[in-house]
Amino acid sequence: MRQRSGHLDWQITTAIITAITAILIAILGNIFTFFNSKSQIKQNEKKNQEELKINLDRFREGWVTDLQTTYELEMVNALRSMMTL
Repeated sequence: MRQRSGHLDWQITTAIITAITAILIAILGNIFTFFNSKSQIKQNEKKNQEELKINLDRFREGWVTDLQTTYELEMVNALRSMMTL
């Protein structure tokens, strides 16, 4: 009977070691995934900021062009008004 108990103890020990190893591998996998995701999020934020800056610059250029065009039209209208006087 003692032999069986020793064999059972060895099976339990093996199962415990296997479970602990699996848990450690899962934890390490989660840590790797966390840091990889964190890096990806930073890259995405940087890309989004760059895209936002490009779009804002385009908007500003368009707005300045529209403002300049409006100013030039007003100057032409003012000159026409002065010429008709």
